[in-house]
Amino acid sequence: MELWRLRLSGRGFAARSWRNAGFGSSGNRAFDEWREGELARLEEERRKLVAAEREFAEFLENLRHARDREEFDRFMQERRNQQGTTSI
Repeated sequence: MELWRLRLSGRGFAARSWRNAGFGSSGNRAFDEWREGELARLEEERRKLVAAEREFAEFLENLRHARDREEFDRFMQERRNQQGTTSI
């Protein structure tokens, strides 16, 4: 999971620019243009995946925060209830 996260976050292999990946001219201009287009498309897909992963991580963080808030509120309510019954 961590390796995948590094790759998607832009710190791993997948983040390297395809243009700098050592692909030289094949000698066929049409092929080179097609390859550049495909690599650009893949790079855009990678960026979309990074954005989706970031959004999902934020979503999970919001869920955790809401759960923590609910648990804390429940604790405080139980504490108030216990203090109310012991002081009477």
